[in-house]
Amino acid sequence: MIRKIILLSLFFGILSTNAQKLDEYLSKIDLKLRKDKDYLNLHALTFQPEPEKTSESLKSVPRVTKEEPFTMLFDENVSYRVVFLKEGIGIDSVYVLYLDQITRAAAATEGLFGALSAPSDDTLRVLTFTDMYKLKMNDAPQYAALKQYIDKYLRENEETPPESLLRINPDEEIHMSLGISSRDNADYFNHVKVYDLTWFSDQTEKQGRGSRRGAADAAAGKTTFKIDASASKIMFSHEAMNAILEDGGASVELNFEEPVLHLLPWESNTVAAAIRMLFLLSPKDKVTESTFLNARFGARFPIGTTAVYDNQPWILGDTPVMNFKPSFLAEFNFTRLMGLPFINLYFSASQGGQKSPDIIVTRNNQKVAYFSHAQAMMSYSFYWNTSDKMTSRFRMDVGGGYYSVTKGTYSNSGSLTSSKEVHAKFQPMVALNFTWVPKDNPILGGTLRVFDGRARINTWLAIFKIAPFHTFRLEAIYQAGAMFRKAYEWETDGGAMVQLRYRYGLNN
Repeated sequence: MIRKIILLSLFFGILSTNAQKLDEYLSKIDLKLRKDKDYLNLHALTFQPEPEKTSESLKSVPRVTKEEPFTMLFDENVSYRVVFLKEGIGIDSVYVLYLDQITRAAAATEGLFGALSAPSDDTLRVLTFTDMYKLKMNDAPQYAALKQYIDKYLRENEETPPESLLRINPDEEIHMSLGISSRDNADYFNHVKVYDLTWFSDQTEKQGRGSRRGAADAAAGKTTFKIDASASKIMFSHEAMNAILEDGGASVELNFEEPVLHLLPWESNTVAAAIRMLFLLSPKDKVTESTFLNARFGARFPIGTTAVYDNQPWILGDTPVMNFKPSFLAEFNFTRLMGLPFINLYFSASQGGQKSPDIIVTRNNQKVAYFSHAQAMMSYSFYWNTSDKMTSRFRMDVGGGYYSVTKGTYSNSGSLTSSKEVHAKFQPMVALNFTWVPKDNPILGGTLRVFDGRARINTWLAIFKIAPFHTFRLEAIYQAGAMFRKAYEWETDGGAMVQLRYRYGLNN
């Protein structure tokens, strides 16, 4: 507010100064507008000029700061932003300040840590405050044309405020006590675009708060399919799949992970095939304001051998102990259903029985096998950012999980002699995720989960990017041993895994 008062004082103080003082004031105002553009209470309108709809007076504008006049360009990659002060204390009408020319970047460049070489628009100040002041004082038609354009927009869009040069427009509904959280689904979309492969519509992708990729993606082109592949999971989505579903968001996957038990990828000796779909429950004009269900359905099958796990050199862990039978799995992610936080539900279940185990171990001179027939996890998700730039993003999951363990005892010939359930408990769970996204380009992230007395850490780092479609990440997974309790008889001591993750067509 103090800066605004100073700026206004400079504006109207120049009316009573001589020519030399006037030039000094104009120079100071120009400098202040360049240095403090992120903090002054200024507004802007961005437009794409069309030759037949643009006033003739704006096609060539004289400038006092340069000898040659400003000539407007009519190009699909060039737009203009006019910055102004709205009516307010000490101002009885709109005051036009300056005009910027924005040239859209065609694509990103290649390089190590590719996120640092993202496309960047080129902004040039073509009419300074000094130029605009001279036009105003001379009653030039160019100033009048810009002012009429602003007046018309404000008159026809009373309920839609113009863009603010502040990083975000003030919003009473955005929570800022410990950071900034979006009041809609934008934080969720930003998280999904970094960690998942759900193919939302173009409208959904552009609505995500903090995303500035729409223009650059359009210039670089779009892919017809997307891939997210690593040693632990492969996900695929094609635009033809979305034509089948009314709400889109379809993808298929193969994964070798167990999300509930304390197991490294492949340690469960199973492979799961699933399809993910998006269901809009309360559609609205802006998809980020809609309530929807992001659902995954699939089945999991035992591989039948531990050889694949044992022979992967990038996995450091003990020989697997747990057995799984063919099972059905489902996952549901709700966005703020009935005003609640984001809800996540997962469960998997199989038929009982302990016959024909793939893994038999010796405990107290007895041959035993352990089976888990049911797993479930439920949590609430909370998102926040440390600033309006959304460089440091956080997500916390709070909830609990359940899994059952049945122990079977076997004779020397391999026949089942007895069985009993040795574990069936619901335990609290908390997980904290951090993602560092400078200038909307994901660089690194990690998740710490604590559940049933054990911790798990997943981390990743973007190491290379071939713009605009190919991204490579280095990932590490660490499964800690039991903390503050003795290890269960069916548990291993934990371990670690390193893998390379390749993402195609996801632009992050």
